[in-house]
Amino acid sequence: MAVGFGRPHWAVLSALVVLQQGLDRRRANVRALHRFVGTAAGLVLFGLVMTVGPSGVVLILILAVLQFCVELVVPRNYAVATVVITPLALLAAGVASLPGPVWPAVADRFAQTAIGVAVAVVVQYAVAPRAHRKTLAWTGSRVRAAARAVLAGAPVPRAAARRDLQFELEGATRAGVDSVHNEPGWAAERWPAHAALVHDGYDLLQACWSAPDGGLRDVERWNSAFGR
Repeated sequence: MAVGFGRPHWAVLSALVVLQQGLDRRRANVRALHRFVGTAAGLVLFGLVMTVGPSGVVLILILAVLQFCVELVVPRNYAVATVVITPLALLAAGVASLPGPVWPAVADRFAQTAIGVAVAVVVQYAVAPRAHRKTLAWTGSRVRAAARAVLAGAPVPRAAARRDLQFELEGATRAGVDSVHNEPGWAAERWPAHAALVHDGYDLLQACWSAPDGGLRDVERWNSAFGR
């Protein structure tokens, strides 16, 4: 806003789509690169569309094709998706209907994307750069608590408790991957214990499912494994 851009939310959204990846800096940096390169290519595509000067049915068809392409490629490659998202967003925002040339808006979009992506990348390293350490410990404690809740319902644990344990195990797995990507040396020292905890959690779920009469066996052993 201080620079005087007319649509500062473009920069905010560019930063958001990078930072929403969470604590995994490797994944977020790839996302940042995809956002920047895809937007640049998308602006070129938008310029080509505007040389045709579409209106009426032709404009509607172009919007429909762009929307179809977005839905098709978003799950596969974010950079390619951004190539078609960018002209779609500009057309939906009414940039094509503004009086005069559209190139100032195109330049604004490019500059604000660069600003948003740069801010997001810097923030990952400047704000709580070791947050993954606390997250790894936190998710581990949640797995233990969820496992103890499953065991508290033995010999027939509640379905809700098993579901909660499954959820926490997914979080602990992702926290482990984040730690490896962000700080491999630190993560390597803690990986055996963290991996063993996650394996024990899934083994407990398997034991609940495979009990022949629905009753969990060796409850004391499981209590010992999860620190009770």
